[in-house]
Amino acid sequence: MAVMALVVVLMAGSVSAIQNGKNRVTYNFKGVVQEVAVDGSYVVVDVTGGNKRARDHLGPQSFAVTPDTRIEVDEQRVNPSALTAGDRVKVQSRADKDATEFDARKISAEHDED
Repeated sequence: MAVMALVVVLMAGSVSAIQNGKNRVTYNFKGVVQEVAVDGSYVVVDVTGGNKRARDHLGPQSFAVTPDTRIEVDEQRVNPSALTAGDRVKVQSRADKDATEFDARKISAEHDED
């Protein structure tokens, strides 16, 4: 009986993992940095465009910065502190289809040279 219960639990976990994988999509946001957390844990971007899914979230959007987030300025890997308000950025995130909160997978910016 205990073995049967364990099998049911394991199967339910596998189905849940498969469904979560299928519901995850890529969001490609474009916008302008409004704020960077002092501790580098998040970036707020005024989203002005992107792919169809990203355009459903126009306006200020906060992105969590995780240890796995890749941040690049002028194609050089940097820390979040290298981003400044006013930078034009592209932010990529993988999240559920109906997500309202996002972890940044990659943030890229190019600084204008004067």
